[in-house]
Amino acid sequence: MTDVPDVNTIGMIMLEPAYITPKDIETIHCQNFITVAKNVINGQADIGFLLADAYNEFSNLVKKQLHSLITSKIHVLHHAFLAGPDFPNQEALQQVLLSMNGDPKTPKILQSLEIEKWQAMDREETKFLIDLMDTLSPE
Repeated sequence: MTDVPDVNTIGMIMLEPAYITPKDIETIHCQNFITVAKNVINGQADIGFLLADAYNEFSNLVKKQLHSLITSKIHVLHHAFLAGPDFPNQEALQQVLLSMNGDPKTPKILQSLEIEKWQAMDREETKFLIDLMDTLSPE
């Protein structure tokens, strides 16, 4: 697995029906999804967790050496930028983030986060996402 926590969490949840828990596995941390695939292909790992987009970008030669067991379709997970209640001028920070997609100097930042733009969230949506992550996070 890589250091992408949501991919790892969802991957572990997807193993639960096979009665595989975190204590049942030995984890190999990889720098990127290509290294995850390489470890599986070389027999150094039995299972790898990948973003579907990363898998889809692999060459046909690489895909022929891997077997996709299952793909999740979870679209409720998002990047979130949270500010604590004591953070000064939250509104100004929110406006800067919301205006990033219109600023010609910031597209690389958004691309590196794999998002098109930031969207404002209300408190209820924030609470829902925090509860969801608490539910999805392994103990």
